[in-house]
Amino acid sequence: MDLLELYQIRLDKCAAEQFWAVALLASMNGFVIIKRQILKEALGEIIPKLSIVVATLIGIGYIVSRHFIYLHYDLLVNQILQQKAGDLSLLMPPSGGFMKDAALWSGVVFYSIIVIAMGVVSFKVLSKRREN
Repeated sequence: MDLLELYQIRLDKCAAEQFWAVALLASMNGFVIIKRQILKEALGEIIPKLSIVVATLIGIGYIVSRHFIYLHYDLLVNQILQQKAGDLSLLMPPSGGFMKDAALWSGVVFYSIIVIAMGVVSFKVLSKRREN
């Protein structure tokens, strides 16, 4: 296995880790919504809400950290390709303007919005008074 292949595996792993972080938070939020009454009775009002806020913030931090690691390996892949190709015009420039930045950051924004929305919904559900 050469470095290019290894870096590509790591790039794929970073993207997969972002996806699984969102999936894990979705399952946690689903559990909180379904079992809200039991959680509130066992832990009180504050702990479940605080847990949602903390998990949401950690989730966003994790998604962003995976993105920066992805960018690191992407830069390494581009450097290797530059060395192998010799023709720099075939490669995407390090800063390619708005379209490249939008493409690079769209996943982070999308996943972060999903995580925040799930956290807000869970928090609001936990804030509701007992239903009869």
